[in-house]
Amino acid sequence: MNQIVESKDHITQDKWNKVEEIRAMGIEPFGRKYSKLNMIEDIINSEVEFDKNPENYNETFQTAGRIMSFRPAGKKAVFGHIEDQTGRIQFYIRKDIVGDKAFEVISKTGTGDFIGIKGGVFRTGKGEFTLRASEFEFLSKNIKPLPDKFHGLTDVETRYRQRYVDLIMNKEVKEIFIKRTKIISHIRNILTNKNFLEVETPMMHPIVGGASARPFVTHHNTLDMELYLRIAPELYLKRLIVG
Repeated sequence: MNQIVESKDHITQDKWNKVEEIRAMGIEPFGRKYSKLNMIEDIINSEVEFDKNPENYNETFQTAGRIMSFRPAGKKAVFGHIEDQTGRIQFYIRKDIVGDKAFEVISKTGTGDFIGIKGGVFRTGKGEFTLRASEFEFLSKNIKPLPDKFHGLTDVETRYRQRYVDLIMNKEVKEIFIKRTKIISHIRNILTNKNFLEVETPMMHPIVGGASARPFVTHHNTLDMELYLRIAPELYLKRLIVG
């Protein structure tokens, strides 16, 4: 266990060293504005048109995402995969195309980092649909190492305590979140079209509600009064209906 902790600490320190190296190059390593014109899913779906019209391989896309895999191909090129909320695509970056400085920056990136890529698409010798960078931009550094890509995130306690890591590593979990949002939005639209009104009621109540359930109690410093976290919204909703 101690060896594992020391290994993670070493990886984290190495990433902080990369942060300072990137900053020394005049690049902000955390959070940069970037114009993302294409979602990855849209780029992948455009492959159908390219199959029918090979001359359209020169079409340019501009996207951004998190690096999920990264592997150098010699000293002058790198392959990897980037992912956003719609999908994952392989990228290919060559030193002679993006330039020496940009390629030096990409050499300081790794899994978990965010990058922006502008370029066309092609198929590799193995047939994988790939985004070839004509321009590359570093967007943000990731400090904490991601779980092993082959085994993924399987520990139940870690999945629930670090939900954000679960979302990064497990595609099916992300899909559940997306579907839930779409379902709620669809229900909301149905009710809106039937002239229902969506309202907000207080989260903190001056009196206990929720039958015999034990409430959470807190003190409001400004108002100098005890408040109870609501267990059910019915008290204020009933008043609203009467109004």
